[in-house]
Amino acid sequence: MIENLIFVDKNHATNKRLYFVSDKEKLFDEHWLQELLIENPSLLPSKELDEAWPELIPLGREVPVKAGSIDNIYITRNGLVCLVETKLWRNFEAHRTVVAQIIAYAKDLAGMPFDSFKECVEKSTLFDKKPNFWYRISKQLKGVNKIEFQHGVQESLNHGRFLLLIVGDKIYPEVAMILDTIQSAPNLEYKIGLIELHMYREKGEIKWPVLVLPRVVMKTKEKIRSVVRVIYEGKKPEIDVVAFEEGETKLDFKTFEESMPSDYAKDFIPVLQKWIEDGFNVYWGKTGFSIRFFWKKRIKSIIDIYPDYFTLLTEDMMLRRKLPNRPFQEYKKRIELLPIVNRLFNQGRRYLYYERDIPPEEFPGLVKATDILVRDFMTVE
Repeated sequence: MIENLIFVDKNHATNKRLYFVSDKEKLFDEHWLQELLIENPSLLPSKELDEAWPELIPLGREVPVKAGSIDNIYITRNGLVCLVETKLWRNFEAHRTVVAQIIAYAKDLAGMPFDSFKECVEKSTLFDKKPNFWYRISKQLKGVNKIEFQHGVQESLNHGRFLLLIVGDKIYPEVAMILDTIQSAPNLEYKIGLIELHMYREKGEIKWPVLVLPRVVMKTKEKIRSVVRVIYEGKKPEIDVVAFEEGETKLDFKTFEESMPSDYAKDFIPVLQKWIEDGFNVYWGKTGFSIRFFWKKRIKSIIDIYPDYFTLLTEDMMLRRKLPNRPFQEYKKRIELLPIVNRLFNQGRRYLYYERDIPPEEFPGLVKATDILVRDFMTVE
């Protein structure tokens, strides 16, 4: 935490100094914090946590679900849902249970039909009123296509694909509790962010106004089959549980081929066989395989593929793995030719189930785009 902020001129002279507002002052309560975040959603650094949530549109406060009331709920222009729970430092008992609480809310929303979600939202307030769902959207998203937007929301609900944010003046990031809770909902595709809002003001008796400075304390990422990556910002340690673990029993080509849906296997298995014949580095894990290549003196994983689902190389993964950009941009152009796959790609989806997410008529195009991507990476300098 930064104790004070300074304004300087071009000669390095300090013009003004702002001082950190201690939580001991009890300057505001959770109700005030919720309203602040509804009126100023840009204070939530959602894009820093995941680029699929570049900007948040407030939908309502105190949204009722079975497990209680969600403090604030937001949505993106693509229909991705974001839940926010606010907790103050002085409320220690609430800090101990807030992660379990917000995931309980996520479980309530997961799989919910759009009309039921719409009904929950309309029971909540937005700017001290209770307007209908589409009025809330249209006031902030001009010219929205209702059919496409509703489909995006339903996709988010079906997969439990939510951004869960816990926001407070100061946060206790208790790793063990978070990991235990994540394991209780392995079927959901949510991500959690812990965010602190630090307040600063000029020294003196006047309490307002204050400068609000958001900071990501921790972020977690839930992957398929409960493979979790936890990254701490700041002084906390990094915990990284990767998708393919060493072990005695690994998948092989024959088992993979027999486990994959036949309508999709006929398009993909010949490509996989050619990768193997061409000597590409196919690394078999317990549940699938990854294609790897050697670049800048390091082994890089390009793509992971499983018998149940296919993976996309998202921009987030490309940047995180520090892969060369040119092959990715060509891959992205080919994905744009596949309407359904491209929509999921733009939502930041990484895992696509064969029969549920990928139309059979688009799968050959996806396989071709992936094959060219792999071969481009193998020849990149």
